[in-house]
Amino acid sequence: MRRRIVEASFTTPEGFHALVVFNDMGHRCGYVGVPHNHFSAHRASDSLYHINVHGGVTFCDSIHLEGACPSLWYIGFDCNHMEDAQDVDSMYKYGISPLPYHVQHPEATVRTLNFCTDQCNLLSAQLDKIELFI
Repeated sequence: MRRRIVEASFTTPEGFHALVVFNDMGHRCGYVGVPHNHFSAHRASDSLYHINVHGGVTFCDSIHLEGACPSLWYIGFDCNHMEDAQDVDSMYKYGISPLPYHVQHPEATVRTLNFCTDQCNLLSAQLDKIELFI
């Protein structure tokens, strides 16, 4: 079973709920929850191509984690792209052993909790501008 650690649960300036999650692969993901009647809810991630967030929108679904709100639909991004490095220090901090065969791009960058929080706020600001509710 995959291990996911909620590192941050907060309300964005626009009033949306957001989560930053660290996973057992050593990368973070960020999510912003919208009401089910929001225009962006219940859509495939590739249909939200107009949203500018790190790596693009890669997640659209409900989330079943402690700290997530079951009445919200979450839109998210991940930091597991070629230019994203494993956060080995955080893996050790959370008792996760780094994968011995994991190869990273030599110029890859660790995407920190602060980076992901900022990206959640960027995502939230864009979702707030989509004022169409079904």
